[in-house]
Amino acid sequence: MKITRIKIRGFKKFVSLDVHFNDHFSVLVGENEVGKSTVLKAIDIVLNQSSFLYNDSSASGYINSELAEEFFKNKTKEFLPKIEVELFLDLDGNIKSFDFDGLHYNDASESTTGIRFVYEFNPEFEDDIDLEGFASNKIVPTEYYKATWNTFQGKNYVRRMSPIKFIYLDNSTIKHDIFGGYARQIFDAKIEEKAQRKISSDFKKAISKFREEHDDDLKIGVDQKIGLDSSKTDIVKLLDIFESGISIQDMGKGRENIVRTEMAVNNNVFDLVLIDEPESHLSYTNTRKLIDMIRNVTQGQVVIASHSSLVVNKLNLQNTIILSEQKSHSLTDLSTETAKYFEKIDNLDVLRFILAEKVLLVEGAAEYIILPKLFKTVTEMEMDSLGIDVISMGSISFKKYKELSDILKKKVVVITDNDKKEGTDYSVSENFKVCADKSTDNWTLEVAFYNANKGYFDNIYQKRKTKPEYHEVKMDKALAHMLKNKTENALEIEKALDELTIPEYLKEAIEWISK
Repeated sequence: MKITRIKIRGFKKFVSLDVHFNDHFSVLVGENEVGKSTVLKAIDIVLNQSSFLYNDSSASGYINSELAEEFFKNKTKEFLPKIEVELFLDLDGNIKSFDFDGLHYNDASESTTGIRFVYEFNPEFEDDIDLEGFASNKIVPTEYYKATWNTFQGKNYVRRMSPIKFIYLDNSTIKHDIFGGYARQIFDAKIEEKAQRKISSDFKKAISKFREEHDDDLKIGVDQKIGLDSSKTDIVKLLDIFESGISIQDMGKGRENIVRTEMAVNNNVFDLVLIDEPESHLSYTNTRKLIDMIRNVTQGQVVIASHSSLVVNKLNLQNTIILSEQKSHSLTDLSTETAKYFEKIDNLDVLRFILAEKVLLVEGAAEYIILPKLFKTVTEMEMDSLGIDVISMGSISFKKYKELSDILKKKVVVITDNDKKEGTDYSVSENFKVCADKSTDNWTLEVAFYNANKGYFDNIYQKRKTKPEYHEVKMDKALAHMLKNKTENALEIEKALDELTIPEYLKEAIEWISK
């Protein structure tokens, strides 16, 4: 049993958002503060009624600011903002589905399965409230709002009805939670109901016996004595998780993250596991281990919000869902071959490529060093002002990035060496261009710069003791030095760009991507 889709309106950053989830893994990515965690929170609110169940003074913080501004501007009931979240379910023919099947509230042409949450103004208070006064003071009157949960069949929903066993791990803000949350969810999921009742009963008996044995010791007056707070003597409020006799609260946040996640995904207890930032508090090595553990989950559904390229690569790019403020975009159509390629070379910062507006792909460190200043020299503009990011491809073929570019409709230019190959067909597309020097005499960046600025480089490198050969091929000493010391030479080029002749293929790439 799983979730298939969520539609969010008016919740936090989202005026409107529609996300379709994958059957097994879904990895939500996006710029900082775009709302990845908000999607997980919305699922939690619908299934677990984790907020809004009672009057909540913080509820106004969940209202979308754009919709709130419309109310402040128009000052009428019709413009009061509301939150609506619809969670679509696939209950795999389970008998419970009958309680959740019905006409989808905003698309009544077909029967679907799910739960709808709405937080809106309660019309019962319409005659008791000065809406214009609230709007003039830029206040959304949430004290007069109501929250409702209904199945798509129209029945009232409460969380004990949830057809999906799920757990929400917010590793971005781990809080030591001895009185609820995580430990209780594990207790409910992994301990049989009969055993739970026996444990609770035995605990109450032990507390009662303790009271009897220490009745006289706790007296402080004729009719007064110290007692136990009954609200805190329920066994479920004292639960904690231990590993090898040590509470996870005493292990440090990184280890706590690992233990919490391991217990959530093992043994196929939960239908759905939500994980916010699995990489939080972890080193690169431990993140890799944690993601390998998650990847080995064979059943159930895992939805992750992450900032990490390692997580995205290891969990297969086809499972990636890219969020912007009002839309989502899936990489499901990426070929299996390309996804597997990135999965194996998981140290590449592919997330940076995915999130950039435009990309200038380069082969190595030398190009990476000189490009920012080179760009400004050619265009008299900063790359950042045009939303252009320079990314080093490392050893990966640019054709793998081309497929990503085609799916994302992202403008990408590649600066590459021709490696002495004539007439190479790079099979570019409208948004993807490959630039290499047309002459095989300029087979790499250093050679192209040297041939265009021979006098300059011969002069600055004339006193070097470099042997005038490279890979056993004889050449001018300056050029040999440039090829043997690429990073040092790149810094020298970057410093002198204003007085150097720039190779045409570099100009071509910069002018094309800047349009």
